[in-house]
Amino acid sequence: MLVYHPVYDVNHCLYRMLLVLEASAQEEFEWDTFKLMNFYLVFPHLLKDIKPLPAALSSYRKAINGIPNSYAEIPNPKRTLFDLSALQNMAASHLAAKSIVNLDFHRLNIIRKEQYELSSKLQTCLHSDPVREQLWFKVITDELPLLDMRGKHGLKKRSGLMEYQYDVEDKKAS
Repeated sequence: MLVYHPVYDVNHCLYRMLLVLEASAQEEFEWDTFKLMNFYLVFPHLLKDIKPLPAALSSYRKAINGIPNSYAEIPNPKRTLFDLSALQNMAASHLAAKSIVNLDFHRLNIIRKEQYELSSKLQTCLHSDPVREQLWFKVITDELPLLDMRGKHGLKKRSGLMEYQYDVEDKKAS
């Protein structure tokens, strides 16, 4: 039996990346942050598993806790993110080939938006996507990029999805 899930669809991954690029006010993203944002768009209910919740997100606690659980539990979110990483690399390379993101920045583990023009049909689809109205979407696109990713207080550790032990800590919001 064949089972489809958007987490394993490179085209869906591309769409999610474009959705983030269009919705976020940020011009550049740390690559690990961008990967987490993409992951949380597929599994927003896993935002509940960020422990402890960073102070910058405390005003969203009720909205995050109100996200319904997925109909299909994923047994190992960390492994799922690891598996998704290959698709995310392919999708980012495709966006770089289309000059939507800067490839030099991608090589430096930073995704930077370029000035790009999408077809009107795709723009309409991205701007009218109902997920953009969800409060958790705003948390993902507006708040996650501002959080520190590294070290013992970073989002990598708090989410439990990425290795953090060898990171050099930033002094961003925690």
